[in-house]
Amino acid sequence: MALVAGGVAAWGAAGASGVRGVAPATVSLPPGVTELVLAEDGSRAAAVTVTFDRQRGLPERAVVVVEAPAGRVLWRANLPAVSCCDFPVFSTTPDVRQLALGGARGVEVFRSDGVRVASLDLGQVGSLNSALQLWSDGRGLVAGQVRGLVAGQVDGELKAFALPAPRLLWQAAVGSALLGLVLNEASGEVLSLTAEGFVALEGRRGTLRYRVRARGVPVAAAFATGRGFVVAWKGADEVLGVGFLEGGSWRWQRRLGRVTVPLLEGDPSARWVAVSDFLGHAAWLLGAGGRLLWSADGTPAAVGLDRQGLAALVTKDVLEVRAPGAGAVRWRTRLPGRAHLVRLSGGVLAVLGSQDMQAVLPDRMWLWRVSR
Repeated sequence: MALVAGGVAAWGAAGASGVRGVAPATVSLPPGVTELVLAEDGSRAAAVTVTFDRQRGLPERAVVVVEAPAGRVLWRANLPAVSCCDFPVFSTTPDVRQLALGGARGVEVFRSDGVRVASLDLGQVGSLNSALQLWSDGRGLVAGQVRGLVAGQVDGELKAFALPAPRLLWQAAVGSALLGLVLNEASGEVLSLTAEGFVALEGRRGTLRYRVRARGVPVAAAFATGRGFVVAWKGADEVLGVGFLEGGSWRWQRRLGRVTVPLLEGDPSARWVAVSDFLGHAAWLLGAGGRLLWSADGTPAAVGLDRQGLAALVTKDVLEVRAPGAGAVRWRTRLPGRAHLVRLSGGVLAVLGSQDMQAVLPDRMWLWRVSR
């Protein structure tokens, strides 16, 4: 396996022994709370940052779409934000050719070159879009909103729309404050993550399939796999729980460690599950049935997975790619700073990071190509 940076071979083959410095392509980002999506084929990466424009004195959502791994910017834009401290609310199609941006009263849908596809007003004064997912073909989306922010009695609601000409397909109340949502097209379900637990709806009509209670859930994350969902949630004791939920029953559960906000991804069969802490305090790689395969405590630590189970592992300033299950080291390199989040897909590595090892928030994206 050889490492290629920005489309140009760098250092030749990188063996498992020793740490090599490999220059990545670098894309500057505004400092802020940032999320990153990498296309399944590795051809594009999209990052959205909720930040604060000091010159205008206003919070904003900064979006950038780049060609990967070269780092050539395809589109940049700045949109108004409600707060400078919220997590980005956005979703893309698997090829990152279409993006939906939320986190405001409405939702905007764009092509990756910045052309607006649709604009959706969720139609509720005093509400905030808090969750969002595009269908994989880009022909529809499910948007979740928190209602009652003005009245003080907060509850969650989902609305499904057809695209590109927005048409409401269904809407459904999901109870308490909505933290996130995940669409499983294989099972035809939409899973809502709420402060009271997890609510699965039938994806075509919005009718209730099942509800699973969980106490004291201030934050949660999930991804769809097979005909179920892998869910991570932080309980009232700050300890992270992770489990595989299918048809309203847990196939497995385990408790990990203390986290701020969980970051979660996995392969399509949930054979491998990657869990990281938003502030980099810890990271875990799980195998079948939730078996612990690898972990790192301390700052910074991060883990990412591709669809075949290859793992990208970060400990301090060392980045490794290992065989599935945290097996043999395929290559490793020294990062030019601190990693906050890592994504691996289509033979491309994308890392949100900062040159300052003590930085709390990222301010750049690093890109490498990994070729076999």
